[in-house]
Amino acid sequence: MRASGWRAIKPRVLVDVSKLDTRVTLFGQEHAFPILLAPTAAQKLTHAEGDLATARGAGAAGTPMVLSSFSNTSLEDVGGGKEAVMVSALRADGPRLHSRTGATRRGWRVPRSLPHY
Repeated sequence: MRASGWRAIKPRVLVDVSKLDTRVTLFGQEHAFPILLAPTAAQKLTHAEGDLATARGAGAAGTPMVLSSFSNTSLEDVGGGKEAVMVSALRADGPRLHSRTGATRRGWRVPRSLPHY
């Protein structure tokens, strides 16, 4: 066992996990497991429904979804169906492609026709 700061890492192998409880309470709602869908910007680049489809899937799985501040769908539209617990993630920087990627070198840019909220 090694200490990392004030926390110690204690390996637990061959222990009884038949009564393991992974429940967690987030924003006043209990969830079966501590997993959230991470924010993903500009989902409509790859699917016509974008964040709306992701919210439906998250709701069906009982998993909270974190909505990117660079979403193509407004928080009100995504949260309007109440499919999933919504959290909005705000970033101080903007989405940008690394200057060395092939797409950037070939002149690809995020289409201005995509809405941005």
